[in-house]
Amino acid sequence: IDSILINHKHIALFASWIDKKEENYKYLFNIPYEFNLILRGSRDGFGPKSFHNKCDNKGANIIIIKIKNLDQIVGGYNPLDWKGFGWKNTKDSFIFSFNDYKDNYYGAVASDSKYGPVFGKDSTNTNYDLCMQQSGKWSSYPNSYPDINIPRNYFDIDDYEVFQVKKR
Repeated sequence: IDSILINHKHIALFASWIDKKEENYKYLFNIPYEFNLILRGSRDGFGPKSFHNKCDNKGANIIIIKIKNLDQIVGGYNPLDWKGFGWKNTKDSFIFSFNDYKDNYYGAVASDSKYGPVFGKDSTNTNYDLCMQQSGKWSSYPNSYPDINIPRNYFDIDDYEVFQVKKR
């Protein structure tokens, strides 16, 4: 896999989460998806404009974020698309750290050209579980997804990658 953040074992794990399987895929050739790198922050830019230029109209995708000064990788899966504007409901999206993952469907993901990826919302629609802000900074305020120990408020990242997820 073309990544500086994850390896083939992570892909097997993500594929099993997408399929809601109890066990991970044991062999890479059994994974029913292709994971194609469409954005790397250090290569393509860290702001919302770069994100939407590279990721809109690409369908299902998974975002991997390496948090600065921590050995923690977090992210989210969007089975829909980032194009358009507004909240999209799906029970198949999820956010994760490598210790836990959960899914949610109400206000699961949002599309807004002023922001990058947005997962989950609170009742005031001002705080998000995992979000690239207009400035390109990342934030996390657990609300609609379970708290999986993503750093609170704003946090810095080393890099992030977005993979288009396509059925083989």
